[in-house]
Amino acid sequence: MLFLLIVGITPPYPVVRYSLLPYWYEWILLVWLSGLLLFELTNPSDKSGLGWIKLSVLLFSIFGVGVHLLGLLFIERTYWPTLMYCRNQLFALSFVLACVQILDFLSFHHLFGPWAIIIGNLMKDLARFLAVLAIFVFGFSMQFVALNQPFQNLTPGEIRRLKAPYRGYFKDVIMNPLYAFELLFFAVFGQTTYDELLVKALPNHIPHRPSWTDNLFKVVFGIYMLVSVVVLINLLIAMMSDTYQRIQSPTCISSMAKAAA
Repeated sequence: MLFLLIVGITPPYPVVRYSLLPYWYEWILLVWLSGLLLFELTNPSDKSGLGWIKLSVLLFSIFGVGVHLLGLLFIERTYWPTLMYCRNQLFALSFVLACVQILDFLSFHHLFGPWAIIIGNLMKDLARFLAVLAIFVFGFSMQFVALNQPFQNLTPGEIRRLKAPYRGYFKDVIMNPLYAFELLFFAVFGQTTYDELLVKALPNHIPHRPSWTDNLFKVVFGIYMLVSVVVLINLLIAMMSDTYQRIQSPTCISSMAKAAA
């Protein structure tokens, strides 16, 4: 952890440099990772509970070393700053996982041991919840893309101009679907309002839509918040409570004690 911190998060020497030959602390990190890789290949660790984190720390660190080697061998010097930035993000992610792995080292403790198992199972519940949430966020984001389609009632002259050949594609898609997905995801945490999902015309320009369509944005956003916050968040709480009670039951604790013995 110490050398992950020094190399990727608080480097003593400039990250952007003339040569990508490793500094002394980067060599030490490489030797440490090589030892971990050799140990993992010869003695595979248990992946139950939080055991998978140890392998994740090793994999992300190896990816960081690979990015460094990629710049040393193939990437032009002008792109080295971006490359080193990406490398440090991989090392920082490994450091985060290494901090979580401390709980796995405390598995012998009567309090932290069950917690490590509970957290590992809660992560599975969270993954299932995110899959369900992504389905709803994707559906509602497409709804807001459709709500942002521009239109105005036509005059007789404008109707005649509709006969002209159409030029361009997707001109009525004025909201980026990925941006709508991002806004709705952060709306779960209270960081988005319906007004941010409404694409407005520039000042002194004709509005994209009649004003009555603003009410549709409020209704759809309200339904989304009810489904995502009230229903899905409470579903996540219920799933996690069930997992916690199941692991804390005397039968499960007894089986874990026998497995540890």
